[in-house]
Amino acid sequence: MQSGLDFKELRKSRSAVILHHSLQDINLRELPISELVRLRALFAKLISAQNIRNIPDTVIETYTQLLSARPLELAPLETDPYDVRHVTILFQHPGGGAHADAIAIFASFLAWMPSVDRIDLVITAELRPGFWNSSNERQHHAPISAALESALDGFASSTAHHESMDRKIHITVAPEADILRTLIGQLVIRYEGTVPTHQCRFCSKAMFEQRPILATVGTAAVSRVPDTDLLITPANRDHHDREMHFLRPLAKFPIVPERMVFVPPDDGTKLLLTGYANDKLERGLLALGADDWDALSDLFATYPEFRWHLIGAQDIDAVWSALAPGFRKTFADRITVSGMVELEDIFEGAFAFFALPGVGGSGTTAKLAIRSNVPVLVCRNGDRDMSNMFPTPPAHREFVVIVQLLAVWADDIDKRTAFLADQIDNINGRTDLEAKAREMQNVFRRTVDIFLARKREKEVADG
Repeated sequence: MQSGLDFKELRKSRSAVILHHSLQDINLRELPISELVRLRALFAKLISAQNIRNIPDTVIETYTQLLSARPLELAPLETDPYDVRHVTILFQHPGGGAHADAIAIFASFLAWMPSVDRIDLVITAELRPGFWNSSNERQHHAPISAALESALDGFASSTAHHESMDRKIHITVAPEADILRTLIGQLVIRYEGTVPTHQCRFCSKAMFEQRPILATVGTAAVSRVPDTDLLITPANRDHHDREMHFLRPLAKFPIVPERMVFVPPDDGTKLLLTGYANDKLERGLLALGADDWDALSDLFATYPEFRWHLIGAQDIDAVWSALAPGFRKTFADRITVSGMVELEDIFEGAFAFFALPGVGGSGTTAKLAIRSNVPVLVCRNGDRDMSNMFPTPPAHREFVVIVQLLAVWADDIDKRTAFLADQIDNINGRTDLEAKAREMQNVFRRTVDIFLARKREKEVADG
């Protein structure tokens, strides 16, 4: 890839300030997007190695504006702006995993909508300069293509399959400006994922000037997204005029009657699971109060068949240390702490999956639990992803109530079965694609309304 910048020299910069000074004579707005991505990654590396308080605001501003301020001239909107036929999704996370699965389901749902004719899924790879290499384009397509195939099959099994669904979706990896401008439809959807600091900045200001911009987030923790008309969020909270509550549709969760009833293994174990990535396990455990630990101690003392497996630990010793000392000492032989595991295997024969109230996330893990016919217990909290999985949040609000419910199920297994059946039925409410399509049409209209209103305001301001 040819470059107008001497990156060999730029990489010699010992600080973000020195790098910034090296760019004083460069018109950053005219650089190819690929070079801006490489430059941004270099800035990010230098900034992360320094104390951010020692970095001047001008340097941080340059870093944050590198991609967002890049000009992009789009063709004017000539059709009825409310008749949204061509949608562009900007998705910055390359590769597979939960992010790819989530965007694949969302894109497949849009392809299912009869009113949408084309979806351009643009993988921007803003933090991955290595993806800006056309020779690897097919390789970079593979994970998202596989996720799309699975999502399309899921929707086909739950509704009348539109044969044209897969033909509506077009994937492009890391496009330069001349290609990017041809991919921008009547409405742009930015998939912001789950990390507030890694939001999509791909020519965002230029697109915001010329198109209705809708942002969708994978977590309730993200509430503010620049250069956006409307934000759709899973959060159950009071919404302002530029935020709407929307739970993404799902493929139907199967009900397997013979797996709905819990059958313990030969030793009678009732396995409880709790799983989070990074340091969330220890943070969640440390957030439990004395009443919570008393309830867990009573449960384990009364029902010796219970075992607890905490999965996904970043630091196994730290998780053990986060357990209340008395509980850990008494029940250590019935507790297992492990790092990342194969989730599909761990749910086989589990009694319940329950969340810790002090941390968010783990929604994907909870979905896998339900798909494996394992009930999920979570405290109601509108800012927690797992709580937002269900159209109607569960009635229990306190962690102690979750523990008490486990005791009820231990005494009466039919109540566990009934809870699981209701939970699957509840989450399958999101598989009504016609209802979700009407909901999305309202989201589109609201986005266009805001876009047209700000255009009129600008025209008045410009005279």
